[in-house]
Amino acid sequence: MLPFLVQDWTAYGRDPGGTRFVPHCAITKANVSQLKPAWTFRTGDLSNGSEGPSSAFECTPILVDGTLLVVSPFNQVFALDPDTGDRKWSYDPKIARKRPQAVMQLVCRGVSAWQDPATKKSRVFVATNDARLIALDLTTGRPVSTFGKAGTIDLRKGIADGRTSYGETSPPCIIGSKVVVGSCIADDFSVNMPPGTIRAFDARTGKLSWSWRPYNGGAANAWAPISANPKTGMVFVPTGSPSPDVYGGLRPGNNADADSITALRASDGKKIWSFQVVRHDLWNYDIPAQPILTEVNGRAVVVALTKMGHIFVLDQVTGKPVFGVEERKVPASDVPGEKASALQPFPLRPKPMSDTPFVPWGLDETSRRRVAARTKQLRNEGIFTPPSLKGTLIFPGFIGGSNWSGGSVNPETDTLFVNSNSFAGIATLIPRVEAKGLRGVAAQRGTPYATKLESFFGGAGLPANAPPWGQLHAYDLRTGALRWEVPLGVHSALRNNSDAKKWGSPNLGGSFATDTGLVFIAAAMDNTLRAFDARDGSVLWSAPLPAGGQATPMTYRSPKTGKTYVVQCAGGHHGLGTKEGDFVVAFKL
Repeated sequence: MLPFLVQDWTAYGRDPGGTRFVPHCAITKANVSQLKPAWTFRTGDLSNGSEGPSSAFECTPILVDGTLLVVSPFNQVFALDPDTGDRKWSYDPKIARKRPQAVMQLVCRGVSAWQDPATKKSRVFVATNDARLIALDLTTGRPVSTFGKAGTIDLRKGIADGRTSYGETSPPCIIGSKVVVGSCIADDFSVNMPPGTIRAFDARTGKLSWSWRPYNGGAANAWAPISANPKTGMVFVPTGSPSPDVYGGLRPGNNADADSITALRASDGKKIWSFQVVRHDLWNYDIPAQPILTEVNGRAVVVALTKMGHIFVLDQVTGKPVFGVEERKVPASDVPGEKASALQPFPLRPKPMSDTPFVPWGLDETSRRRVAARTKQLRNEGIFTPPSLKGTLIFPGFIGGSNWSGGSVNPETDTLFVNSNSFAGIATLIPRVEAKGLRGVAAQRGTPYATKLESFFGGAGLPANAPPWGQLHAYDLRTGALRWEVPLGVHSALRNNSDAKKWGSPNLGGSFATDTGLVFIAAAMDNTLRAFDARDGSVLWSAPLPAGGQATPMTYRSPKTGKTYVVQCAGGHHGLGTKEGDFVVAFKL
């Protein structure tokens, strides 16, 4: 465990296991209404996509040794005074802003910190969109000359030499004196994509300690944050789909260790166990969120949140499901050359975040008829219906149930809080000869098919399925039972609609939970930060944000003044259409 102060938020998920739980919190149900704006810092670092890729400010700051650390989508690191928001120092790695990167939208969700037990000096690690791992001195912000080459490791070297389809979007995982990184890979370009190799580096020198390749093909990479249990010396890796991700005719079988939670031994990278949540993925159903490590009834478990809305609770030691899993038959593929898995694993408990079938919907009769007509043209046999040449309804869609937003856990009440999306997508395979010249298609070079992935909208840009579209859920981890679920936010197109509060909003960005019974989250399209009552989901406090809050908030108690702050990055998100910006907003009790 890092030897930082108890009031510090020292990792992306506050602790190495990603619980986002705040003990000894000064904010209570009685005084949360007293939270007021304290300061705002602007990074000056964003892009609307007019020159190169667009950006999204998805950062969760961390507080280490009295310094608040923020990172921009272009990997600029800012060290701030936690009481005033004044800049102490900044570091710009100068990534190429017009050069294609691994993702269409540039993001960096956070940085990590490590304190050398021998010198007591702290380092800040940032992994960049152009695949560099950089170590900075916490006090000065300068690269640590003894790490790697003048403070930097080229992560593409030996894995994806010279390829811009390979980068980093999540903060590194720190365990002991090792820095563990995954990668972000554009997995729909071709068959021959870089492998999703996991690597550990010595935190002092940058020397490679070990590497582990999850799948003998392209991608299957961990683009979501990796979790660690320092007590057991294990790291828990969430992997994604193999490449290409929508046609698997050239990668037969289950594609083991892709779309899996894998436990590795931190000392040497040896695989201990692996649990696959999707077999032979054809739906881009990566594990998108940091695995959550907690204890329930004296048993160490890992909670895996998925895009399907399934929640898998696994034993940390063995990888066995705590509540059981049922193998269910799913539809077969009708695409020449494709052989989808006949069975997929379904957790018996908890119930899925999105457990209702697709129901065509529209705000008016014209929209409803248009959606119903389009639905009839699509292949739709429920979840895990394979992509097809005519077009397949994907429900939940490509960013739901849970995405990188992840969840939070109160270990004192064994309650999981997780926000979800529930809206549909369409996946269409297009024969290679017909795909020439088409826009908005993924090449999948080396296969017989390109693919088109699109969100399924009705009128006014609203989801084509019946609401709710975004919810916040609370689950009892002792029993797997749902405690409550409430709509989250209001769709930006429906602010004047009296029913919109019941429908929720598409959302990106997670929550944190306190020992005083509160859950803080923004995420929705209405640019609002809220505090929910952890007991029943009622809203106890809210505050407007200057831009979209598509990031996970954090909190800390100032080591200098003792004041308690809640900090939210507000930069909007091009994909959700929320207002863009570069704001770091602090509220003070």
